[in-house]
Amino acid sequence: MLTRYDTAPIKKLTKDAKTGFLHATNVPIARVGVFPYLKSDGSIEMEAKLPADLLNDSAIQSANGVPVTEDHPDGLVTKDNAKQYMKGFTATNAHVDDDTVRVDMVITDADLINDIDNGKNELS
Repeated sequence: MLTRYDTAPIKKLTKDAKTGFLHATNVPIARVGVFPYLKSDGSIEMEAKLPADLLNDSAIQSANGVPVTEDHPDGLVTKDNAKQYMKGFTATNAHVDDDTVRVDMVITDADLINDIDNGKNELS
């Protein structure tokens, strides 16, 4: 199985006054279209994300309650590496808006929160 990683721009942020965690709302995490992906050899390959594959119930539900990372780790985030890679998590409200899958996120990592406060605006 081939895994593709996209980045999500974060725009609507609020900071929890008690915890300092950042809450990002309605973050676009995937959309229908044809997109360039960098291959391991450095070349670019165009790949289609079709509505039937991306906007089905199973795909949408798979965005609920999953780790948020900074950039892309070399594999899946699991119990064995979550301490290293997990910087937050998605909520359980994944939904479709037009041709885009969106979900809320909570960022819990202090270093990443500082980076976001200083201008970083994309997460994985």
